Amino acid sequence: MPNLFNSPPRQTFWLALLLGLLGDQLSFGVGFTGPVVLIWLGSLVLCAGWLARNARWLRSLLLWGAIAVLAAGLRLWLAFPVVDVALFLVIGTAAAQILLRTAGLGYLQADLYQQLLAFVRVPLQALLGSFFILGRLAFKPAPAHPAVTGALRGVLLASPLLLVFSLLFATADVTFENYLSQLPGLFSLTTLQHLLLVLVLGWLALGLLAAAWQARTTHPSRTLTVKLGNAETLMMMGLLALLFLAFAGLQLSHLLHDGAGIAQTTGLTIAEYARHGFFQLLFIAALALAMLLLLSGCCSNQRLFAGFAGLLLVCVLIVLASAVQRMLFYLDSFGLSIDRVIASMVMLWLCGSLLLFAATVLRNRPAGFVSSVITLGIGVCFGLTLLNPAALVTRVNIERSLRQQQALDADYLFKLGADAVPDLLAYFPQLPSTTQCELGMALLANWVGSNNSNALHLQDWRHWNRAYHLAQSLVQANSQQLLVAAQRTGNRYYSSIGNLTELAPGGLKCQ
Repeated sequence: MPNLFNSPPRQTFWLALLLGLLGDQLSFGVGFTGPVVLIWLGSLVLCAGWLARNARWLRSLLLWGAIAVLAAGLRLWLAFPVVDVALFLVIGTAAAQILLRTAGLGYLQADLYQQLLAFVRVPLQALLGSFFILGRLAFKPAPAHPAVTGALRGVLLASPLLLVFSLLFATADVTFENYLSQLPGLFSLTTLQHLLLVLVLGWLALGLLAAAWQARTTHPSRTLTVKLGNAETLMMMGLLALLFLAFAGLQLSHLLHDGAGIAQTTGLTIAEYARHGFFQLLFIAALALAMLLLLSGCCSNQRLFAGFAGLLLVCVLIVLASAVQRMLFYLDSFGLSIDRVIASMVMLWLCGSLLLFAATVLRNRPAGFVSSVITLGIGVCFGLTLLNPAALVTRVNIERSLRQQQALDADYLFKLGADAVPDLLAYFPQLPSTTQCELGMALLANWVGSNNSNALHLQDWRHWNRAYHLAQSLVQANSQQLLVAAQRTGNRYYSSIGNLTELAPGGLKCQ
């Protein structure tokens, strides 16, 4: 027994196998849902911490692991997919920083090139890191002939491929599936699916765990060999500055006008002006930041570069201010939407990144720029989660409707999902009767009826989500009020709570 655990490769192998078994038991039949991700990721961090218990990067591993686990935990709080994307970005960033630290690089000292390599290394480590461990596994008692050892390793490497192709063949041909079903229970289709899931999750865990104790060579910082002299810098930056000044001046003139003045100047309505060019302005700001970062490593005269770069930054900030103005006009004309919330958060991140560029690179302190931008990005992702975008959109649009600033698109608000339900119910008594009828039918059918499309999230703890749990509780608590509103359709299915076992047919009109 000691021979099985007395070296880091063997310890890593068995821990990865346990993680594969854990992942299979948690996720089989339901997928990697919120609680499953939280438990599996937390277990992965604990195993990695134990393997790196004597390593100098243990503190960084635990810190970034805690951030990743926090992000996975917040996925249980809200249900809207945009939040999932933002939090998975945080998890990926945390993994990249752990891999960066195992290469001997500090978070604050790593430059853009090293950070990009760390992000690229995350999927490569998960997919290919296992080969390093398998190549160092020693089987004891050792076989008499080296070819036997190679054959055993070959079996390990071929096992996932055999399972994948066996499952594919079984799904592609009924006869082959029948052959499999006639084999002993060990080779049943369900058993093969379990084995494949264990091997896939174990393989990924093995690759990631290998980084916990395996020292990596530090990637040297890449410096640009192309250097621009004073004349090149002056001409290039000067021409860019003239172009940016002309465009920023035009945007500044728009900023100083109200809606009527802009409509008179551009010949567009306020709605058309708001919609035209908004995303182009965001792209201009992002591209300008990337250009300045690249030029900061090319220009040999940093004082000359800093002067022109400062002027360009001011112009880009004016461009972003114009984008903010268009967003405000857009909100005034059409209300709030999830896309507009995301665009606003991106604008916030870009503006912060520009200010960080001015505070670091332009002051000849480039080392802290990349880490500051990443920290800001993590903060924006967590901020988006805490903001609860679906609930925010619901509140803003309903309040605008009550003030008669816009018509209420009840169908869009309902499609925002569980996160929007508490606010829909809070404002329900103030809504017009027709809107109450539409929402009453939709909420009852989707949260109380037997064909409840959200029942899956409420029957299995592995699908548990606070937003779904709260939405169902509130709909059930307000079911009588919703039933009264739904009865305006004149449909017999909504004559009583007991008849909610059937969904109303499509095409019903609220009276």
